[in-house]
Amino acid sequence: MKVKDLEVGMLLKPVPNRYFNSQNDEWLWVSAITKHHRPSHWSNIRPIAKASVGEYALYLGTKKDLGIKGVAWSDRYVLFQDKVLAVDPYVWRNIDPVEE
Repeated sequence: MKVKDLEVGMLLKPVPNRYFNSQNDEWLWVSAITKHHRPSHWSNIRPIAKASVGEYALYLGTKKDLGIKGVAWSDRYVLFQDKVLAVDPYVWRNIDPVEE
């Protein structure tokens, strides 16, 4: 998805075979569904919230629209699992709008 196509209030979903994650209730990213095991030294690295298949995010707008300071590296925010989260700019290519 292209960021220029975003509209406030738009429902978003991850592309097929991906799911939303949030880290420390601060930012959102999209992870791949994998079946392999992670190396043991990664065992302490876990996302705080993981969406089940079929969960959506609601696009809220930019920092300026929301009047918040937020994180320095992201300007776009969504509502996901009742939390306002910054979106990692890298993951927009893995997010699609929900078709009506």
